[in-house]
Amino acid sequence: MISVIVPVYNKEAFLKRCVDSLIAQVFEDFECILVDDGSRDESPNICDEVCSADSRFKVIHKKNGGLSSARNAGVGCASGDFITFIDADDFVSDMYLKRLIEVERDTAADIVCSQMRVVKKLPNSLTGEVNGEVSVLSGREALVSLLYGESIGISACAKLYRSDLVKAAEFPEGKLYEDVKYSCDILLKAESVAVTSDSNYFYLMNDASITHNTDAKVFDRYELASSLKADIDKLGDQELSVAAARYCAYHALSVLRSDYPIEEGTRERERVVIESVRKLERELKGNKRVPKLDRIALRLLHLGVGAYRNAWRLFAVLTNR
Repeated sequence: MISVIVPVYNKEAFLKRCVDSLIAQVFEDFECILVDDGSRDESPNICDEVCSADSRFKVIHKKNGGLSSARNAGVGCASGDFITFIDADDFVSDMYLKRLIEVERDTAADIVCSQMRVVKKLPNSLTGEVNGEVSVLSGREALVSLLYGESIGISACAKLYRSDLVKAAEFPEGKLYEDVKYSCDILLKAESVAVTSDSNYFYLMNDASITHNTDAKVFDRYELASSLKADIDKLGDQELSVAAARYCAYHALSVLRSDYPIEEGTRERERVVIESVRKLERELKGNKRVPKLDRIALRLLHLGVGAYRNAWRLFAVLTNR
């Protein structure tokens, strides 16, 4: 059985669509744990109604603690052999669970990673993809792929995990951008990771998304990546350390182009991030595996944070990002 964990906080506008996409699954041997994280809208009532109508759905009502707290609570109640995470404002095709479990059965991998389709509006069709290419990597190889931004995404979603791996780890509570470190930590624990090119998970871009917030918490992103880099450096694996340098630089650059408030506390944190980027740039010099966009961003930052941020905004407009 697969345990599907859906954290819910004030998602009344999206929750029903997410739930409906799960009810429509071709693979039916699953439980869905809806974790109401202290919602103040109609989300708790929607959760209760869904659970009354379908015995596969369960709900946990808890005091607000953030996304990590909600996911950890769901993991604690999960009884499946495998676990997958879906955000309440996202949705999946009818083949999502079936394709994940098929790949797991074919490969006996500890983790199965699929792809996300980023959408800004509802697609005309939610037809599932089932014929994508599948590759099997070691946990270390998979981690390197993630650190360089290749075939494995950062998000904890769109993946199927062996339950015991997830239960032995915890999402870092009190931080935003928790997947930045969690996804890497859990790959290190895996012996084998299957990667499929199928994309049956739809990530909805919306202004209310946690990862689009622009307050000072955006610095959590860099700090988690920096903590991961320090952990990896202790392993004494040069290839991993260099890959982690790219990952840390990527998140630092992402922070610096965000609209965080300019105040005394953030100015100091900004200074620390810029100083770190300069060191990481030297570590990455000549590394052709670093994505081209990262290399351009590193050069632009030499013009100053303001110029870098303006250049990125223009790029985002031109490329519809």
